[in-house]
Amino acid sequence: MDINFSRNQKTDYSSLFSGLSTSSGSGGMSNLLADYASLKNGSYGKLMRVYYDKDSTGSTSTNYVNKAKEKAEKASTSSVYGAKEASEQMNKVSAASDALKSSASKLIDSGSDSLFVQKDVTTTDESGNSVTSFGYDEKAIYDAVSTFVNDYNNMLDQASNSTATSVSGKMSYMNSMTNINKDKLAAIGITVGKAGRLKLDEKKFKEADVASVQSAFNGTGSYAQKVYAQANVTGAAAEKEAKRVGAIITASSSSTSASSSSTSVSTSKDVSKTLSEIEQSATELQKAMDVLLEMGSKSVFQKKNITEKDEDGFYNTTYGYDKDKINEAVESFVDSYNKVVSSGSNSNSSSINSKIDTLQDLTEGMSSKLAEIGITVGSDGKLSIDESAFKSANMDDVKSLFNRVGSYGDSVSSHAFWIDNAAATEANKSNTYNASGNYTNNYSAGDIFGSYF
Repeated sequence: MDINFSRNQKTDYSSLFSGLSTSSGSGGMSNLLADYASLKNGSYGKLMRVYYDKDSTGSTSTNYVNKAKEKAEKASTSSVYGAKEASEQMNKVSAASDALKSSASKLIDSGSDSLFVQKDVTTTDESGNSVTSFGYDEKAIYDAVSTFVNDYNNMLDQASNSTATSVSGKMSYMNSMTNINKDKLAAIGITVGKAGRLKLDEKKFKEADVASVQSAFNGTGSYAQKVYAQANVTGAAAEKEAKRVGAIITASSSSTSASSSSTSVSTSKDVSKTLSEIEQSATELQKAMDVLLEMGSKSVFQKKNITEKDEDGFYNTTYGYDKDKINEAVESFVDSYNKVVSSGSNSNSSSINSKIDTLQDLTEGMSSKLAEIGITVGSDGKLSIDESAFKSANMDDVKSLFNRVGSYGDSVSSHAFWIDNAAATEANKSNTYNASGNYTNNYSAGDIFGSYF
């Protein structure tokens, strides 16, 4: 039989193997097809690159440490973020984040000290006379917004000077969020420039309706609250990158000892069980979020007549939220969220780990809001819920966090999807070759190429 192969054709030739006997050869048909898959998905190409990249001792560890050290000395390197210069820049981003959180927090405050609580305000008229009237302290509001704008621009500047993709990516999201709100900001005298910087027009701002200013800057779901949350996760990312720089410098200084070890350059440590657990936990988290995000008549946040038994044994019927049902749904979220964190801790895949880190950064950024409804974030990144505190919380606040487009719950659902997707992608890889070029069998694999090593 004559077979013509064209290098310009992108054809799946797996059908050519379909007629082969499953009992032929020492490894059988499954091994032959697995070796074919290794060629097709690029795993064999990885092996060749790793094998010919060995040093005279047969180890690739020294090469990788030296490369890491070389990258660490370059502040422009996106994967390592430099050494001293990059570390200093991370500290600047972190400081800018703290300043922005502080100014945003002052505007968000909805308690008795809120800038948007009317009170007796004393001002001086053109003649120098003191005049006291009841209303908003418009000067204090303007000063607070002006500080916020300056801190926002400084945060933007510091983040743009960072080569850390985790930092620049989060700042890019903040820019997008600002662009979404640009019309609302423009209505109160704040314009968004081409570079994303904010500009405050004092005259137009002071002419604006205070209610419009309050809508943009005060309370849960406001623009200022979203900026606060994003500044929090950006600052957390900067701190992580600063720690990572230190770890790389430490690794490069001990390259001699590192060269004696053989570590995996792929996800060979991510055995099928680990990836399966990550996929399953991410899927469970998506399902838990689907319940909380459900809208309409099937929503757990749909108000209805609730009949409860009081301490005296009498039944009372009230119209409102079914707190037991909401609590059950949120507890399911907490449980599945923690499973994602636990299963992810066993992962050796950078693509999975980065997505789980981003999910945890998101949650850390919302920790204060979660604490208000009885959910706390532990030092291990896991969540815990106090049922009594949760049921005593304002269910409107809970709904705002979990049941709106663009809410925390919506974002968690998206992150869960991408974690699930990353785990599935890793599971589909052969991952049959480690750093020293040796053949492993973490997944179904053939023996044609394995027999050569």
